[in-house]
Amino acid sequence: MIQVYEASNTNYEMNGDMVLFPDSCELEMELNGNWELTLKHLVDEEGRWEYLKEGNVICAPTPVGERQLFRIHKKQKTYTQITVYARPVFFDAAKDVFLLDTRPTAKNGQEALNIITAGTRYQASSNITAVNTAYYINRNLIEALQGDIDHSFLNRWGGEILYDNFRVIINDRVGGDYGVRAEFGRNLNSIEETIDRNELITRIVPMSYNGHMLTGSKPWVDSPNINKYPIIYTKLVKFEEVKLAEDCEEGEEGFSTLAELRAELIKRSRAMFDEGYDLPKCNYVIDMLDLSKMEEYKDYEVLETVMLGDTIRCIHRALGIETKARVIRITYDCILQKNIEEELGSPELDYFSNIDADLESILNRVTDAIREDGSVVAGAVKGFLDAAKTQLWYQKNVAQRQDVRAILFEDLDPNSNLYGALALGTQGLQISKRRTEDGRDWDWTTALTANGLLANIIVTGILSDKRGKNYWDLDRGEFSLSAQGFMVDGQAAEDYFKDSWTQEDAFNKVTNNGKSKGIYMSKGELYVNATYIKGGTLELGGSNNVNGKLRILDAEGVTIGRWDKDGVYVKGGSIYCKTPTTGVSIYGGRMYLTHGDTDVGYIGTNQMNGYESYKGLVFDLESTGAYMAWASRTDAALDYYIVRLLYANKTFSTYKSGTFYVSCNTDFMDHEIQNVYIKDLKVRDSFNIPGNTDCDVYSDMDFHNWTIQNVKINNLVAINGITPYNGTFKFIESIENNADGGISWRWRTATVRNGIITDV
Repeated sequence: MIQVYEASNTNYEMNGDMVLFPDSCELEMELNGNWELTLKHLVDEEGRWEYLKEGNVICAPTPVGERQLFRIHKKQKTYTQITVYARPVFFDAAKDVFLLDTRPTAKNGQEALNIITAGTRYQASSNITAVNTAYYINRNLIEALQGDIDHSFLNRWGGEILYDNFRVIINDRVGGDYGVRAEFGRNLNSIEETIDRNELITRIVPMSYNGHMLTGSKPWVDSPNINKYPIIYTKLVKFEEVKLAEDCEEGEEGFSTLAELRAELIKRSRAMFDEGYDLPKCNYVIDMLDLSKMEEYKDYEVLETVMLGDTIRCIHRALGIETKARVIRITYDCILQKNIEEELGSPELDYFSNIDADLESILNRVTDAIREDGSVVAGAVKGFLDAAKTQLWYQKNVAQRQDVRAILFEDLDPNSNLYGALALGTQGLQISKRRTEDGRDWDWTTALTANGLLANIIVTGILSDKRGKNYWDLDRGEFSLSAQGFMVDGQAAEDYFKDSWTQEDAFNKVTNNGKSKGIYMSKGELYVNATYIKGGTLELGGSNNVNGKLRILDAEGVTIGRWDKDGVYVKGGSIYCKTPTTGVSIYGGRMYLTHGDTDVGYIGTNQMNGYESYKGLVFDLESTGAYMAWASRTDAALDYYIVRLLYANKTFSTYKSGTFYVSCNTDFMDHEIQNVYIKDLKVRDSFNIPGNTDCDVYSDMDFHNWTIQNVKINNLVAINGITPYNGTFKFIESIENNADGGISWRWRTATVRNGIITDV
């Protein structure tokens, strides 16, 4: 049943608000790509179509489950039909989950997903055991999981995605290999086949570091499939990590002779062919509806049940080869509940076949290590093996022959105490306690074959030889090995770890010459791969750099930076510091500044154009920068700064391009201002005009009862046409009484210039 929920109805455990009867409802699922549901519905009289609007949720059956939820994000309507497009509801996380600062550190896949989804309504599961670290700052949940960023979960931990409502599954792979086979090569329109040979290699010309190659007139390695193609696909392949000892830098390991180096080149070339470099990339788009009607292709009906990520074995008659392709895209009919189209992608490496081969190789090496006379290793285990074989022999005698080659025992009730499966047959046995994510098979975690045992967990108490001389007591944590029976590189342990070894010899043996955890010794010095450094304090510098120094190399191996007792030095490189909104990089003598995607400018040194010998400090504004400003914050509580000085490079707000703005008091400290044009001058309180400076005034002046001192006025023009007087005159300053009853007075002289008394 297909139904729809109103956006306000989130009770998805109950039935929806309306049952739909669509003309078509198809879900396209792409491996680690887009999932989209397309539903077409008649504009019916009952008004069911009216529920198909943006934000509402469609519930429909899919290969993941019977009730999968999709939120409508777009619709198109004609007079008779409405078409809507919807995505899994998990994609809502792109809008309602924002990670301010989330940092899963040194976590496996499940642990990282628990941290990323903590406190949200979304859940995630993963079987990825790899440990990694990622930082998510100002990211939504979808970006963190699968966004096009370096720290996304898929980029850091890997994996493949399935969406299950508000839960996401990110396992190391989805789907499985259920033995489905398909044969291509016939002229059939319902199968679209694409064979890409652009990267095909059937002849490798290997080259090591420093240009060393194979000798002779045929310095190459051919693929076993070289004769299956009309031409030879030859390619020069450089193995830069393969080096002679004389070409190695400090801390590297190399081959002592050219013969050893060339043997390694041959080995690596053959390994490339084992990995499928001699097979073309194949892509198929299969129309299941057309094929299902044809008796000749009835075997293809099994493809209707395949799931995203499943492996299909593809037989190519014309090429005479067999490749593997994975289902990378499915179009699923939610009404008929079957696949209507699959796309099969490029071949993959058969990992489990390689495991089988590796196990056989390991067992062969163990067998080779046993001496022919049965002493040492074989003698220690001979009695135990004989006893075990005796018990199995008794079992064989009472066993009854069956007319079957394999038996499957399974309990499919997840609530049963016996839930699980056991498959056994002539090739071995498999055990499982859980189903695969798609529910179509058991997730076989333990297998016992003639080639050996594969198990996720082995629980035991004591591993021991018959006499108890060599044992491992896991319950008490005791471990004991006979030095005579313990072989290392074909030598008894007591000989291998003889007293004549130096500390450096012993350390490099234990660490496999630095391959284990990137740690090794050379010439009495310890080298550690920084990838494996966790926590603690790293000390550099000191007197004469006794604690060492940090050296940075470019792609050509040239030193471009160091960090030692003298500080941090960078030559030919850059220092970057960026946030989502701002960024700064230092290169040479310049500090480049960006805001978002805009190059604002830089601070640094430069020379004056036309006067190259004159150098200076510059604050350069790029053409993309709108302004250069000096600002201050008057209160720490404010979330903005107040502009004090600003030069506008572009016109915006109240600012005009090419204009300098001052919004603070300016004190020139008795220094001159030259070549200034002042418009709309406003003078407040008082002002002082220095001596010997001309000042022309063309308006009335009111000094508001303030005193004018030391004034010399020339060319005074009288008001109303009266000519001012220039000269002197006498006036009586004071009159006094005499003793004889008379009076007397004193004269003073006043000087007048341009009608103004200037001196008395």
